[in-house]
Amino acid sequence: MKKSMKIHLPKTLVWIILLSLLLHVAGLAFVIATRGPNVLVYGDAHGYILLAEHLREGLGFVSELPQGFVSETFRTPGLPLLLYFFISSSSGLLIYLSILTSTASLLLPFLTWWIGLRLFNQRTALIAAGIMAFEPMLIFFSWFPLTEIPFLLFLLASIAAFLKSFEEKNSLLWTIFAGALAGYSILIRPSSFLFFVGTYVVLVIVKLKNKRMLLKLASFGLACAIVIFPWSYHVHKITGSWAVSGTGWSNVYADYLSSIRSLKNGTTLAYERNLIYSTGAQTLGLGAPEELFNPANSRIVRNAALSELWSDRRFVAKLEPILLFTFFTNDGWYYSASTVGLITRLPAHISPTGLFLNTGFSAFSRIWQQLAGQFFVPVIGRIVELSFFLLALIGTWRGIRDPRFRVALLLSLFISLAALGSTALGFGVEARLRISVMPLIFLLAALGADQLLFLWSKKHTNI
Repeated sequence: MKKSMKIHLPKTLVWIILLSLLLHVAGLAFVIATRGPNVLVYGDAHGYILLAEHLREGLGFVSELPQGFVSETFRTPGLPLLLYFFISSSSGLLIYLSILTSTASLLLPFLTWWIGLRLFNQRTALIAAGIMAFEPMLIFFSWFPLTEIPFLLFLLASIAAFLKSFEEKNSLLWTIFAGALAGYSILIRPSSFLFFVGTYVVLVIVKLKNKRMLLKLASFGLACAIVIFPWSYHVHKITGSWAVSGTGWSNVYADYLSSIRSLKNGTTLAYERNLIYSTGAQTLGLGAPEELFNPANSRIVRNAALSELWSDRRFVAKLEPILLFTFFTNDGWYYSASTVGLITRLPAHISPTGLFLNTGFSAFSRIWQQLAGQFFVPVIGRIVELSFFLLALIGTWRGIRDPRFRVALLLSLFISLAALGSTALGFGVEARLRISVMPLIFLLAALGADQLLFLWSKKHTNI
């Protein structure tokens, strides 16, 4: 058994965390003071807040439809349960967001450093922590009542606890704790289940020589299952399926197929998506439109989606590489800043990727007209994200050449699989989908930056 590694926080990390806290809290205060708190609640946030309010009112975990209240099976209870404790007062949501952004500013860089130190080295860990602390999109998303940041906090804490279990005598307790945290992260964001599985496959391979690995895996899996089972049983009672969420193949059918049809027919994404949403369930013989997202119908939806994708495989081959490039380079700066009203919002019906595929470089003029003088925001954002991607490739290359960093290959393989899964949203692929794997991308990017710094230092030393 290894001796416990005592925590010695480098001064650089302390400064990173303090500046991160200041930037997160000051930014939230500025947006609330200048734009009002309502600007922070948009999109899916409304649904999660309503679910939390229904729980608070004693109605159960239900959604309100025209026919009345129905048990919710599409959205999972992780985030509504966190919101539940804060929405009883008018200022409750602001208190929640203040706690969320403060916690994110402290823990995201710290946990990234902790994990990076154990997988790579001190300089790589510090670089990754710095990126996590000051990446604009992560700061913006720490102000929203959405799932991305809570998911990252629970999952990174789970990974840190799992690694900690190899350093402590009471390792089983740390393993169980890690499993419970991972289970709750799945209840927050079930679409990131692949992230959870892939990350732990990497950690298991890294620690494969540990004699108690089987016991650890069993303890971890049991703790995770205990947290997830009540919700899964709830879904099973209503739909007959043990699925954690109604997402998955329904996203492929509604979003990816609408992108393929838009590309194939020369129509807008909005038109094809609305057509599927309104008639898709009826076309498949499922009845009401919402049945398209019922977990019980996932097999029917899957078969229909795969059949159409195979018949349109030529368009899939054209679309997929572009979606993957979009996943890694799509900036979240413009999306986030426009959401809180700091810059103009591009009309929702415009997909830059779709425009370029359908109209070529003439799409530049249309996007320029919409963004006017703010065009530099997404341009700089994309350049920065592309830089992270290229640095991550260098980090992967270092893993190929240096056996000490071979884990980088496993991380890059998993990131690629997660990216493939995210393209299920078709033209709907956007930067926020990358948040789930940002810690891994940044760790690889930091490893690449560390390699460049080493080479630069070596070159100047030889001079």
